[in-house]
Amino acid sequence: MEPARRHQRAGEFGRDKVVRRAIFIYINPVMCGNAGNRHGVLYFSACEIDIILKGENTMETVQPIRDLDVLNKCYEIARDHDRYRKTGEVSWELLLMVGFNTSLRVSDLRRFKVEDLKGKDYALIRAKKTGKEARVLINPSARREINRLLAGRRGDEYIFQSRQRDAVTHKYRPISRQRAYQIINTIAREAGIQDRIGCHTLRKTFGYHYYKMTGDVVSLQRILCHSYQRETLVYIGVVQENIDESLMKFNMLAGRRIKKEA
Repeated sequence: MEPARRHQRAGEFGRDKVVRRAIFIYINPVMCGNAGNRHGVLYFSACEIDIILKGENTMETVQPIRDLDVLNKCYEIARDHDRYRKTGEVSWELLLMVGFNTSLRVSDLRRFKVEDLKGKDYALIRAKKTGKEARVLINPSARREINRLLAGRRGDEYIFQSRQRDAVTHKYRPISRQRAYQIINTIAREAGIQDRIGCHTLRKTFGYHYYKMTGDVVSLQRILCHSYQRETLVYIGVVQENIDESLMKFNMLAGRRIKKEA
């Protein structure tokens, strides 16, 4: 057995519900990485345990939108809302368009001004959480739609502008993160989504579909500014999806392993 200061034995954490779930993650051969498996016992480094706990505890309840038909329905709901929105109200379609196509957090999206995105190939911003400068290519299809949605607006306006003014400058503020959350949840409920949805759903949806389309977890890890590939796979919900799929094929009755029929 590896020295205790370097590795922790999975069985020692049996009373912790979160870590018990994490153990199942590493049973999947695709996700095993450097986890040791000797004599039927799994070992994880302290760093790996920290990644699992972080992913399960902080982001577990917020899911990406996986189904493309449901995703399209969300866009339709947003467009229907925008047809009847009053002057000065936030465009729901624009929130989805920018959120699903830039990989940025809502805390960063809300700080964009029209001049930052209109007619631009790249979204440039210093991330509020990490302090790092983000330079994200906007794909041509999304770029056309964003330009359409921003047409006729002044360059110094926030793209998601509130009708509230700053008490000192008297200029309009961007919408709050809470308001963005309300919009995203309203759209999701109208689309019939039962999963828990939040502001990170926009970013997770980008990550999930980027990974499904390209299979490139290395690039996705860098885009999302994650430290480890496993952290990225947990974050976008692929790990849990793989677990669910494997459990659907698993069946034990009367002490016998039964192979699920195709």
